[in-house]
Amino acid sequence: MRDEMLDSGAPPVLQQLIINPPSWLIIQAVPVMNDTLSALDLGEQAAITLAQTLPTDLLIIDERLGRRIASNQGISTIGTFGILDDAATQGLIDLGETIAQLQQTNFRVSRHIIQALLNKQVN
Repeated sequence: MRDEMLDSGAPPVLQQLIINPPSWLIIQAVPVMNDTLSALDLGEQAAITLAQTLPTDLLIIDERLGRRIASNQGISTIGTFGILDDAATQGLIDLGETIAQLQQTNFRVSRHIIQALLNKQVN
């Protein structure tokens, strides 16, 4: 997983965070994967495995299947857009600008979800 974040296609800011992590960022080795998670890619498998292993309040995961599996195992989840919604509501970010920046990466999301989130912030 760490290698994927250092891949040349990863955003430079992410690569820098991994190479020189801030003091609050803990990079944790993942224990042996659980066979019940084999339908997920390695990133989701690792995230759910760590959430089961470590004390955690909330797992940030976007993949629909991963969220469903985590939820079925009693793990509370939130997605990237849930985080952005909360941050915008608290006045910490400009949601439109942040979404525009996110769209310049390889992050994929439905235009309907983006529009619903932007409409929610307006109302």
